[in-house]
Amino acid sequence: MEECPICCLNMPSKMMSGLWCGHRFCTSCWSEYISTKVVDEGTGQSITCAGFDCSVVVEDSIVMSLLKDHKVRLAYQHRISQSFVECNRQLRWCPYPDCKYVVKVQYPDARRVVCKCQNVFCFSCGASWHDPVKCSLLKKWIKKCDDDSETSNWISANTKVGLCGRFTMEQDRHYDSDSGNSSDDDDVGLEFDSEGEGIGAANRYNRDNEEFPYDVLSTEEVSQHMLECITDFNSVANIPHTTARLLLNHFRWDKEKLMERFYDSNQEKLFEEAHVAIPCKKKEDT
Repeated sequence: MEECPICCLNMPSKMMSGLWCGHRFCTSCWSEYISTKVVDEGTGQSITCAGFDCSVVVEDSIVMSLLKDHKVRLAYQHRISQSFVECNRQLRWCPYPDCKYVVKVQYPDARRVVCKCQNVFCFSCGASWHDPVKCSLLKKWIKKCDDDSETSNWISANTKVGLCGRFTMEQDRHYDSDSGNSSDDDDVGLEFDSEGEGIGAANRYNRDNEEFPYDVLSTEEVSQHMLECITDFNSVANIPHTTARLLLNHFRWDKEKLMERFYDSNQEKLFEEAHVAIPCKKKEDT
């Protein structure tokens, strides 16, 4: 018989379990702890041991075995997949509302991609396809439109219609009395030539004619792709599955960059940066 440190009940040893850190709890307390982490705290990346101040990560397979509610298990899986896509530079969710597909490319670039839902967007920024406008300029334009909208709201709230139906308002912009031009230096404009192409179009090659291979993945295929990435890295690293996932996630799923650091002379610093406990490193107090 063993006493569970959480519920303080004596349990048969077969109903107690723990991780390599040595902290053991009854199955019921483990299940309640994991469910609370997922449902109430919204934990999705990793769940650490229930032991006080213990940083050892609970393996995904153990988490799934302890979660009895099917909806909670799906929520945990979805958060892991969501983190995988958002941290991977070669993946992007389709921005169309309620679309569950993910676009996978060989290298990230501002290119036109078409989802299976027929939504056409820019892979780099996720906005609707905007050639020949660059992503950075589009971002500035959207910000300017938002700022102008706020300006319109201010005008509506702080002006009134005067005699002859004209607005009376405080002039917030300064004009050159000689030229009549505005001195606002922050104005952003999208400039086009007479043919409707961007400035410098004569020197710009048509990137749409170039081959830009990409795949559109379902949520099941995303999970499979993540598993393949982890297995590929672990064929060399040989560390716990979830630890490998967290390290890859920390390096934005750049396996080559991770491998360079993993076999560096200072592995402890690597795991510390990724906020992951070094596998099989026993705590002195356990």
